[in-house]
Amino acid sequence: MVMTILVTGATGRVGGQVAAQLWGTGARVRALARNPGGVAGGVAGDLTRPETLGPALTGVDAAFLVFPSVAGDAAAAALVGAVTAAVPHVVYLAAYGVPDEPDPRASADGTILGSHAHVEGLLAAAPGRATFLRASGFAANTLGWAAQIRAGDVLRWFHPDARRALVHEADLAAVAVRCLLGDVTAGGRHHLTGPEQLTQVEQLAAIGAALGRPLRFEALAPD
Repeated sequence: MVMTILVTGATGRVGGQVAAQLWGTGARVRALARNPGGVAGGVAGDLTRPETLGPALTGVDAAFLVFPSVAGDAAAAALVGAVTAAVPHVVYLAAYGVPDEPDPRASADGTILGSHAHVEGLLAAAPGRATFLRASGFAANTLGWAAQIRAGDVLRWFHPDARRALVHEADLAAVAVRCLLGDVTAGGRHHLTGPEQLTQVEQLAAIGAALGRPLRFEALAPD
C-alpha cells in the first residue's frame, strides 16, 4: 500500500527536509504550508486555524507535526483534536527537557518547553499513535549569529560556556522519515542528539574553521 504522509512546516528547515527525503521513498507527500505556491505536493493550511486543515487531513496515513510553539498554544487542543481524529500516526518534533510523561491536563505556560509539554500531553491522551522526537539542540539556531559573523570577526553573545549536542535538520528529518514510514516502531519518546557536546565558544570556533577566519566570542551579560 502506498502511504500518504502529511508534512507540516513544509517550507521550514526540518519540515522541508522531511518532505524532500520522503519524495524518493514512494510515499505520497502532502506538504502543508500557509502559502504552498511552488511547493511540490503543496496544500494550504494554517496550524493556528485548525478549521482550515480538512482537505489536508483527508486520507492521510501518517503526519509529521511541527507546532508553532507559544504563538499557537491557544489552538493546540483544537489542532491535536483535528489531526488525531483523521490521522492514525503522528510524529511530533518536540525538544529535550520536556517531562517524561507530560500531564495532558496541564496548560501551556508561555515557554517553549511548556508549549512542547502541552502538545505532547494532548497527543498522548488522544486516540491513535504518537511518536515524539525530542531534539537536544537545532544546529540551524546558530544562524542567529549570521549577521554578526558577516559583519566582522567578533560575536557578541551570552552564555559562552553553555553546552549542547547540536543536530542538523537533515538528520532530524532522517529520523522522522523512518518513523513515518514504519521503519521505527510507532510510539515512544526519542532523545536525538548530535555527536558531541560543544560550548558556544567551540561552536563559533568550528564555524570559523569552516570559513577560514579566526572568530572571537565576546561574552555579554545575559540581561
